[in-house]
Amino acid sequence: MQQLSKENLEKLIQCEDVTTANYAELVSWVRNEPGIAQFAPDGICRTDPRNQRMTIYNAARSKRPHDNRSSAPPSQEASAKPCPICDGNTTRPIDVAPLTAGFTFINKNMFPCFYNADDVVDGPITPNEVLPINAGKPVGNHYLQWTSSIHAHDWFNMDVSDLVVVVNRLAAFEKHLLRASAQSMPSTRQWYGAADAYGFVLMMKNYGAQVGGSLVHGHQQITHSNVMSKSAYENWQFKKRHGLTFSRHMQQATPESLQLLDLKEVSVAVPYFMRRPMGAMLFVKDDSKTLLADLSDAECRSLVEGVSRMVRTYHRLMPAMGRDVAYNILFHTGPGAGIYVEFLPYTQETGGMEQLGLWVCQDTPEGSAAVLREYLGSE
Repeated sequence: MQQLSKENLEKLIQCEDVTTANYAELVSWVRNEPGIAQFAPDGICRTDPRNQRMTIYNAARSKRPHDNRSSAPPSQEASAKPCPICDGNTTRPIDVAPLTAGFTFINKNMFPCFYNADDVVDGPITPNEVLPINAGKPVGNHYLQWTSSIHAHDWFNMDVSDLVVVVNRLAAFEKHLLRASAQSMPSTRQWYGAADAYGFVLMMKNYGAQVGGSLVHGHQQITHSNVMSKSAYENWQFKKRHGLTFSRHMQQATPESLQLLDLKEVSVAVPYFMRRPMGAMLFVKDDSKTLLADLSDAECRSLVEGVSRMVRTYHRLMPAMGRDVAYNILFHTGPGAGIYVEFLPYTQETGGMEQLGLWVCQDTPEGSAAVLREYLGSE
């Protein structure tokens, strides 16, 4: 069984519980990690004046040596080529938690989208205006959470209790980044509301080469920066305009024909505006929650069950569709969101019409919901 051994981990480990480190230590660990600085981003953020969509530039990411170009399933890929994670050829871990078998851990991304090169950080960069060229410098850090030290273990085949551990560590890290960075990141309290918050945190999962999954070994990505993403801004604006979170709106507006799962604390449905076949969203029913760390034990377990069931469904459904298994999972937290998870399976290519802002989808939401319910029920 291919995996990162405990012996190799102990040679690398920098911290076992990231919440015991202050933010200055986190920044110094990234700066002092051999190799990261040479792949640092260009420090340029520019905004499209037509729609305020933001682009971060990092030419060095084109040099990533381990981009996942294979469509082989993880079990075959594991034996096809060496895994740098299992071989211990990775950055030093800053958070480690045991699982039933192996462990989950967080470390630094060698090819970061954000980098904190100095102690001078511009104020929040938000997509709410037409910015002049180079109006603000994007600053922050980029981390990876490895779901399991065992190569073939990920959301589609791990026990729920182990995945709860994974999400709890992700939740603790999100909260710590926001709370501990007062001396290094601009205040974002006006967006996060009553919570004491500094900077913005993004969390996502890419699986498969077609959607940006550069390594087969299962992982989540976490960024903390002075840049507010377009989706976070839109969630915040939605609440300002309508007086309710996007999550609450979706729970109220989604018809029964699009409902997929009701797991007590969370629900899963196909969005009525689905842009690509088999897309779905998970909503935490109590939309007063802002961060993953706000979730109760029951809510966390329901969220894990919902994500795990959807991922397992895609791993069965996409091959039946003649598609490689590839999907993005976006964890929406923070201002105006409630807490919701977005599933974006790669079931249809993007063409020129979509680049013009008009999405043409090869299935209806109702048709996708019927198929997803069939595959969910086949477990």
